[in-house]
Amino acid sequence: MRPKINRVGLIIGFCIVSYLGLIFFLLASIFKPEVPADDLMVRSIVEQSGTAAKGFSLKLQGQGFSSDMQAYLSLDIGNRFALVGNKPSWGIAKSVEARGSLCFVCDTVRGLQVFDMQNPSRPEIIGSLAVAERAWDLTVLEDRVFIAAGEGGIHIVSIQNPAKPELLATVDTPGKALDIWAEADRLYVADDAKGVHIVDWRNRPRIVSSVQTPGRATGLWKDGEYLYVADQRAGLQVVHCPLRKPPRLIGTVDTSGVATSVTVLDGVAYVADRHGGIQAISVENPARPEILSTTATLGQARSLKWFGDFLWAAADYGGVQVFQRGEGCRLHLLGIIDTPGVAWDVAGVDRHVVVADGKRGLQVVDMKHVPRLTVPKALDICGVAQGLAAEGGQIFVAGGSQGLQILSNERDRLRLLETVDTPGKAIDVGICCGRAFVADDSGGVHAIALDGSHSEIVDSVFLPGKLKRIVCSREILFAADLKGTLHLINAKPGEKMHPIASLSVPTPLLDVAVVNGYAYLACGSAGTFIADVRRPDKARLVGKVGLPDYILPFACATTLSVTERQLYVANGRAGIQVYDLSRGDKPQTVGSLSTLGYAVSLAVSGEHVYVDDLRSGLQVVDCRRPNSLQILGNLGANIKAKGMIVVGDELFVTSSMGGVLALPLPLQASHIKRDGPRYLEVRFPPLPRAGSYSLSLSDGKKNLVLPHAIVSP
Repeated sequence: MRPKINRVGLIIGFCIVSYLGLIFFLLASIFKPEVPADDLMVRSIVEQSGTAAKGFSLKLQGQGFSSDMQAYLSLDIGNRFALVGNKPSWGIAKSVEARGSLCFVCDTVRGLQVFDMQNPSRPEIIGSLAVAERAWDLTVLEDRVFIAAGEGGIHIVSIQNPAKPELLATVDTPGKALDIWAEADRLYVADDAKGVHIVDWRNRPRIVSSVQTPGRATGLWKDGEYLYVADQRAGLQVVHCPLRKPPRLIGTVDTSGVATSVTVLDGVAYVADRHGGIQAISVENPARPEILSTTATLGQARSLKWFGDFLWAAADYGGVQVFQRGEGCRLHLLGIIDTPGVAWDVAGVDRHVVVADGKRGLQVVDMKHVPRLTVPKALDICGVAQGLAAEGGQIFVAGGSQGLQILSNERDRLRLLETVDTPGKAIDVGICCGRAFVADDSGGVHAIALDGSHSEIVDSVFLPGKLKRIVCSREILFAADLKGTLHLINAKPGEKMHPIASLSVPTPLLDVAVVNGYAYLACGSAGTFIADVRRPDKARLVGKVGLPDYILPFACATTLSVTERQLYVANGRAGIQVYDLSRGDKPQTVGSLSTLGYAVSLAVSGEHVYVDDLRSGLQVVDCRRPNSLQILGNLGANIKAKGMIVVGDELFVTSSMGGVLALPLPLQASHIKRDGPRYLEVRFPPLPRAGSYSLSLSDGKKNLVLPHAIVSP
């Protein structure tokens, strides 16, 4: 008789053995100190000789140094070394105030949160209080926190025990409470379209008086008897608030943007004007405020605070920007600190600045790093800078409603030479045969003669739709209409521009690249299409660029770049893809790389691809081996690029935050000496600028990035 097998017992036994094996493997992975010998690792860096100004050598000790190793230094233009601490708020941090070693944060999801800042590198949440509506702003007075809670009015909270905030009272307001100022027994509330209210908060809290403003009251600052109101599109309002008398609107000044916040110092009101930058307004005579100067910001200025001699601006996706006051109340940019989230507000704690950084919670900046901040080579443009091109040492920028901007690229700055107004909104620009061709949104295409002294529109062709991109190739213009049409236009010198042909493609048509008689069309989630344009008057679609099935659901073709042999595609959540163009009508996939976020723009130069990712920032990719792409690091700023080109040793980027930046390309080592897999001596030429540099190592198969490896004074 065959013995009876207990199958259930066997299954249970197998599961137990497998479980124990998994635990053993995990413990071995955690506690095993060795790193595989072929992994790239650096244990120490020693500067051997020379100076940053004359060239220098680094001696690296580690492992995995192969014979193909290359080394690069990248300037941290976003000054991320200044960030010394952080703490998530588990919601969206919108406003922050500090008292002593405590920070009070308005989180639109979690309500009021109290942070202990005794150790700035590791803030700790010690208390919280849920708020029924969205908490927009707060202020602190004595042992009270006053919260502007939007449609929930204002909340008065006791913080006698910071670990257990207690709601004492709520005052309803007729509008949407967006900001609050407290002094003595009075609260001043910015109530959106309902103006400003004054609340007696000590004795049965209630609204005692109000004043209507012409716009939407959003930000407040009180100086003596005068209340300064950031009134969105109505600019700055001045309200006289004497004791025992009703408030009265006595002064107003319009601003170019949307006034959201205001701070006053020495008779000057500084207004955060979103896309209008920072407006410095004289209020020595409060009844007649007068604009003194305008300072553009990269990003939308949302909140301003003075700490010591420096003005700190929370600039949305532009991070935190630090300014110093010069003559005539003009502000000079000292540097940009690129925070990982969306900078809404700032507060000072001892020698640190705390940033309410949206979904990234609290970020902490050490003020001692201000003298070391790298100032970007940038030119801020009112409006949104779009496409760009370069020719003869000049940079041409499609500046939206500002038309075509012509810049001079100088050693330490970008200088505006000339502006050419266009009838519509300049979205992109291309250069061909001594003329600049501007894709003017719904205004068609304009040819601008570049004679070196005065540039003007000399020819135009009007096309239906909304033009997104323009490319010049062999005296033919390829204009991409967002609504799904590729226009081919004759641009021969001496002839009037006229359409040759048009081609219908899937929408939206976001970009076009032309090489060797073929046009490649980025059509968003529909993919990348191929058009045969060898005979422009008979252009036709001939196919679609293939994608592996596993990345197809994540792909959204947004930007293209071509060389003679390869096509590069920024493909949204699918990262970037590289195609071989040996057969122009049938590109073959040779490489793919995830950029860990959403790839929206790219540019190719030599052995590098520069990719802007909405989440991960501006990345440098080693493309020596297209089938094994490697990320070399980050250029240190979250740009939100609209367009990118490489000119010389700089990467020029137009940003949706407004303006143009010139970023130095990674500096490649001039000599590498390898002493086996564990020792590497690397020599670099002089550093182009002072600042903090990250060191990147790559052999085309594996890579390593060491942030803040070199600091040049």
